[in-house]
Amino acid sequence: MIERVSTLEEVHASPHPSYLWAAKEAAFKAFHPFRPPLAVSQIKIGSWEKHSELSQAETFRVQNLVDFEAPSGMGCVIKEDASVLAVFVLGL
Repeated sequence: MIERVSTLEEVHASPHPSYLWAAKEAAFKAFHPFRPPLAVSQIKIGSWEKHSELSQAETFRVQNLVDFEAPSGMGCVIKEDASVLAVFVLGL
């Protein structure tokens, strides 16, 4: 499924397909006050960074914010057992 809404580059750069899906979904919801995308596939995620080898958290950025007339932002994906949680905050 993730291959249908992501570029090959996004899939290869992400830590795991579930992280990429969660990141896209969080960003999609955050763009509502601006010019929101019509589909999750329009959002390009990258700049993944793991901050600790002990943590299962990774930060990410939306690569095409200008397409949505949105300010800069940053997101974080956290995996806990079988659950994956993502948040994306604009204005950072």
